Amino acid sequence: MTCYNRTHWLAALRILRYLKGTSNYGLVFNGADIRLIFETFTDASFANIEDARKSVTGFAIIMAGAAISAKSVLQKNITLSTAEAELVAAMEGAKEGVWIKNLLMELGFLLEDPLVVWCDNNATIQIVNNPSNFPATKHIEIKYLKIRELQENKEITMRYVNTENQVADIFTKALPTKQFIKLRERLGVKPALPYSV
Repeated sequence: MTCYNRTHWLAALRILRYLKGTSNYGLVFNGADIRLIFETFTDASFANIEDARKSVTGFAIIMAGAAISAKSVLQKNITLSTAEAELVAAMEGAKEGVWIKNLLMELGFLLEDPLVVWCDNNATIQIVNNPSNFPATKHIEIKYLKIRELQENKEITMRYVNTENQVADIFTKALPTKQFIKLRERLGVKPALPYSV
């Protein structure tokens, strides 16, 4: 607020127009889907924060056609590659997904299948699937490699999703309008039906 200019003012007006145009939107869950299958989409934008050279983590956990958990956060450490940034995001999403799965199981829900973690980076999936310690990954913090253990214990399974269908992409960068609307709908954010009394 100390050094705002016309660009900031126009951006604020755009946000207000968006909020007014979507004031009737909400999370719309698919009540017909009685299965308790949920999946996690994880993504990262590599070093896109100019002044800090840090990456942004984004993840969304989808159940019954809508997001039940989502996050967009600046990564704490500077990562050295896109694969490492994606690994950090995958671990954060997997950690949240496993916690939700354990909560649902404590509530009595039967969840036998591993949590599916969707990632759009094949190098990251290879790091998770291959427990060998390659020189290219020796600098990665051990806490982010815990995802390998989750995979080995069959708590999660890593799968590839192309960038066009990567729901978490919406949390890591600005997108073209058409792609933004597509991913927003995949998150379950749709016009809410009015309730009748």
